This record gives sequence, structure tokens and C-alpha cells, in this order.
Amino acid sequence: MSSERTILLAVRIGEASVRAARTAAWLAGDLGGKVIVLYVAVELETVPAVAAGAGLDHNEVRDRILTEARERAQTLARDVLGDTPHEVLVGEGDVAEEVTETATRIGADMVVVGSKGRSAVRSVILGDTTRDILRLAHCPVVVVPPKVAD
Repeated sequence: MSSERTILLAVRIGEASVRAARTAAWLAGDLGGKVIVLYVAVELETVPAVAAGAGLDHNEVRDRILTEARERAQTLARDVLGDTPHEVLVGEGDVAEEVTETATRIGADMVVVGSKGRSAVRSVILGDTTRDILRLAHCPVVVVPPKVAD
């Protein structure tokens, strides 16, 4: 008897994440698994500047960002994953590192990410998180391209 599969779904909010979530739900259904939704709150990098500039408490701003990130990820999970067994995690730091470290920590059988389909030039200028996840991952990575049909 095979054990339950764990699929790590790395999300931001947008169409790429919706496509990736649909794919993760399909895989979890076919493989008999659960989906761990990971939202990496890169917004936390702005906390010191926002808090100082607005005269707000650093911890308050940080807590608000984390709460909003969790709520966005939970909404995506509820709306797209539906009855697929899932849970939501919020991480921080470098996205690729957080995704791959979380995958290792939870023993993920695979990682699912959406691709935005940036041009080659824009990808070089902005960096390519998907490429970094592929390079760092210790498990299979499913990259869902922009033109996947529903």
C-alpha cells in the first residue's frame, strides 16, 4: 500500500498560481495526496522602510503582512483546490530557497509552480525564480506553463 503523496504548491497571487493550483489538485487526486500551499511573503522585505516611513511599529507591520499573505493563500487554496486535502504555509526570504528548503523539510514528493512565460531578456534582468527552484530542488518540479488549458 502506497503512502500519501505530498505536493508542495508554491504560489503568488495571479493566473500562474491558479494554473499551478489546478495542476496540483489534479495530481493530488490522481496520486492520492495532499497539497501544501506555500506563499513566500517577499513583501516582508519592505517592513523596515514602511514602518519607519509611516511611524508604525515594525512588528505590527510584519504581523499585518503575514496575516494578509496567509489570507490570500487560503483564499486561493479554497477557491481552486476545493475539497483536495491541503494546508497553507507562509514563508519568507528568497523564494527559491524557501520553496526548496520547505520541500525538503516536509518531505515533498514534488513541487508544483506556475510559470509566467517572461521573455528571455526580461527573465535575465529580473532573475528567474522557476529556474532557481529547478536548480535547488531535491525532488521533481512540475512547471505549469502559461498556455495550459483548463
